[in-house]
Order: sequence, then structure tokens, then C-alpha cells
Amino acid sequence: MTRGMDRRSAASTVLAALLVVALSWIVRALIERAFVLGESVSLIGATIRLSRGENSGVAFGFLRGSPIVLWLSAAGVILLAFYAFQQRSRLASVAAGLILGGGLANLIDRVADGRVTDYIDVTVYSWHYPTFNLPDIAITTGFIVLLGTLAFAHDDQRAGDESHDTLTTVASSERGMLPKGGPRNAIREDVAKIE
Repeated sequence: MTRGMDRRSAASTVLAALLVVALSWIVRALIERAFVLGESVSLIGATIRLSRGENSGVAFGFLRGSPIVLWLSAAGVILLAFYAFQQRSRLASVAAGLILGGGLANLIDRVADGRVTDYIDVTVYSWHYPTFNLPDIAITTGFIVLLGTLAFAHDDQRAGDESHDTLTTVASSERGMLPKGGPRNAIREDVAKIE
């Protein structure tokens, strides 16, 4: 993948990040006004619920209450920002912006009071997924899209390399540059057998 971001890709990254931060702030403010800690309301039966919770750790409560969480969050956001501004593909830029925006939104929430407000609760049969929030969705979606763009970029690069190899072989054969015993020699042998 070619490095170096153009203006449109930069704008895509910044716009996606700002949109995630703004929407996250609005939704969090609404949840904190409408629900007390631990309160829950069903959205889709018992499967999806709005349930206000707090997380002082990183993903799934890991390192709960540790002061290192803030530093890890800040370092992660800085690394993501650096990576985001290395992308040339607009889709990869938007994906990086989603990740960056989600990281920034959670970091802003964490700096405010030492924890992140989570509010989406999913249970499927007896399996209960840890409560999460909009920035977590943005980070996960951005990561999946970014992996996809990287995979397709790798396939496109490989296809481009194969096309280049094929064109080089065709051009070489037209100029008579194939090695001794190549396809041209095989054709001569077949013609000699027919005569």
C-alpha cells in the first residue's frame, strides 16, 4: 500500500473521527441523564438492552482501577492517529477514523471521571456479552473494515504483480527473448513432427 495521505483521505479520517466523538458524547449524555447506574431497559426482548454501566478498565474490564489504563489509552490513540495519517485509500482512512474516533471518545470519557460509560447489553440464550458503548462499536467496525481493506490491497498488489509478470513474459516471447527450450522451441518441435 502506498504511504502518504492525500487531502481527501485526511478529511475522511478527521470527519469520521469527529463524527464518532460527537455522536458518542451525545449518546453518553442522554444515557447518563435517562438512567441511573445499573438501570436497564429492553430494546429487543432480553437479547439487546440499554443498561447503564461503568468500566474503569480497558476492554471487558481488564486492568480495572489501574492508573496505567489512562496511559495505555492515550498511547493507543496516538498510535492510531499516526497510522490513520499513513493511509491512502479513502475506505482505509474512514476505517482508521472510526478507530481513532472511538479511541478518542473513550479517552475523553475516561479523563473526565476515570471510567467509561457503557450502555449496550447483549445476551443470546445464556451467553452474556460484556456491556459496551458506541465508541466500542466504532473501533470494532473500523478494525474489521481496515483488515478487509488491507487484505484486498494485498490481493490487488499480488494480482498486479502477476499481471506484470504475464505482460513481461508475453513481451519477452514476442521479442524472442525466452530462454532456450522455452515455448517457442516447443512449437518448432511440434511443427517439425507434423512435416
